[in-house]
Amino acid sequence: MKVLFVYPNIESGNHIHVQPGLAVLSAILKQDGHEVGLIDLSYQMGREEFQEKVRLYDPDLVAFSATTHQWQFAQKYADWVKKISKAPTICGGYHATLVPDEIIADPHFDWVIRGEGEEALREFADALEHDRSPDEIKNLWGGPNDIENPVRPPIPDMDVLPYLDYDLFDMGLIMRQTEGTLEHIMGKGCPYSCTYCCNPQWNAVYNGLGEIVRKYSVPRAVEELAHHAERFKPHGYQFYDEIFTINKDWVRDFCEQYKARVGLPFNVLLRVNMVDDEIMEWLADAGCANVDVGVEAGNEQFRREILNRKMSNEEIIRVFRKADELGIKTYAFVMLGLPTETPEQMWETVELVRTIRPDHVQLSVFHPYPRTPLYDLCVEKGYMTGTVATTYFTDGSVMNQPQLPQDTIRKGQRAIRDIVLKNKIEKQQIGLYDFIAHLDEAKKRAGHPEFIQATVYGDYFNAVVTLNAHPYSSVTYKIIVPENAVLRTALGMNPEIWNKRVGDAVKFIISIKGRGKPVEVLSKSINPKYNVEDQRWHPVEIPLDEWAGQKVKITFETQADPFDNSYSWAGWARPNIARKGDPKPWFLESPQVDPTP
Repeated sequence: MKVLFVYPNIESGNHIHVQPGLAVLSAILKQDGHEVGLIDLSYQMGREEFQEKVRLYDPDLVAFSATTHQWQFAQKYADWVKKISKAPTICGGYHATLVPDEIIADPHFDWVIRGEGEEALREFADALEHDRSPDEIKNLWGGPNDIENPVRPPIPDMDVLPYLDYDLFDMGLIMRQTEGTLEHIMGKGCPYSCTYCCNPQWNAVYNGLGEIVRKYSVPRAVEELAHHAERFKPHGYQFYDEIFTINKDWVRDFCEQYKARVGLPFNVLLRVNMVDDEIMEWLADAGCANVDVGVEAGNEQFRREILNRKMSNEEIIRVFRKADELGIKTYAFVMLGLPTETPEQMWETVELVRTIRPDHVQLSVFHPYPRTPLYDLCVEKGYMTGTVATTYFTDGSVMNQPQLPQDTIRKGQRAIRDIVLKNKIEKQQIGLYDFIAHLDEAKKRAGHPEFIQATVYGDYFNAVVTLNAHPYSSVTYKIIVPENAVLRTALGMNPEIWNKRVGDAVKFIISIKGRGKPVEVLSKSINPKYNVEDQRWHPVEIPLDEWAGQKVKITFETQADPFDNSYSWAGWARPNIARKGDPKPWFLESPQVDPTP
């Protein structure tokens, strides 16, 4: 039987990525002999292109996974499926679990799976293949008889699940866009009840049926990670377990065995009241490069009473300072525009971000999710506007709160972005002379002031502070060249624009003017939209012996090549002057990622 997954990820603010839930479902279906395919909608695919892909695959079942943000797209593409295919459609995931009646009310969906889908989808596919009624399958809703079956207990032993099926995804593209990071998960569940989150409602579905929080055993987890590391040769792992450190003994054993068997850098999600200094030291010793920490709001009373997050600012500051001490980078989850939030409370969040000095921030604007306490509060207060965003990375809020104007939220967003970028530049300076750290001193020429800026490409330990320039542009520095020095950078274009249907190549030029005429020391064009080999950083190292001891002008120039500069954001990765032989950062040392097994 042929099962086709459709995964909407449109305008979400997330790069194309591995969806671990789909990866394990695919592995289970393949264990049973089914053929599995995926249409990854990380951009809006036109009707003709989408329907042609469905026709070519000729599925016996079309399975959608959709969040609340992506539900509008799931509806549209399911409609397009129904117009050309007789295959039944089914939808699962958080949105389907929380509001199954909404999915069933849509005529383009035949079935819904609530809760964990591993066993339910396996049984459903088997019933379809053998022409049996699926009406007795637990977790299943819908069908011609409008069934509403209860959920089964959560899977008690995670070790019975197969390895994630990365072959479902375009791993070449994903690994290039994540600069070699492999995304993975080793557990399920969160025991907390944050009022903005869907987890409490998910947990309520399973009330009394079994343990919600579960982990692979350490040997099973490490064995799978070692297997994928050998196959894909990643630079590191991103672990999406919702609270990685929820079991201290498990963390200790994992760190010991992972360091011995795998040894790659990794990133984890933490909750500050579930981690102590000893755990942080274990993580650092095992190679943890980044910790993702939920901060959300800066006012303790607001965080406790409105968000139901019972933690102090002191605990938050302690974790961020310990991470800095251990050389672990930090990623703060922060929300603005929360229900009943005042401007004063919002600015407390800004000041807490300034205090903890994170290396990265996920800055989101609150979006009300159905069946959550804060959704109900927004309805009660009359904040709802009827707008549903495709992402929580919006400019301003989808709600209307009289006490918190949109312009105030936007000012808070800009302030936090400025703080975090400044942190990155200050905390991560490299070389004898870091050009981005001195950007304010440079002479700039461009079509608009915002066409030259410091920004960040990538995520986590693969994030690179970059001189971002839109053609035409030039940035000129006056410096005295040290002895025995080289100029280092890497050339690239923002992965977010690789799939844009406009724009063209960019030509990167570096020229140096000393006592004589300017010398062009670099001229290189790249075009990642049409050349997959350009979907990476291109390292550059230029000897500066000719100008040693001289005061020179060094100019970084970008030109549209050949003509269309729409969306052609060009990146100079952390340009710097270094001593010959000094260690190189990863994007200069290992720029090419080739994950093809």
